[in-house]
Amino acid sequence: MWTEISPVNSQAKEDTGYDTQKPEALIDRVIKASSNPGDLVADFFCGSGTTAAVAEKLGRKWIGTDLGKF
Repeated sequence: MWTEISPVNSQAKEDTGYDTQKPEALIDRVIKASSNPGDLVADFFCGSGTTAAVAEKLGRKWIGTDLGKF
């Protein structure tokens, strides 16, 4: 259980306004635990783009797709 990672709130610097956005600290931990630098990270429900942004910062290649009604 990871209790030290706070959810993204409206006052958070990383807030994009996307309803289901996850904290960068959470995505960072998941990516580090499941991949190595240079690996490919795919997010097929990318929404706010947090996974792709964190993957880039961690030196991973990434693919992000989403389907929304704009």
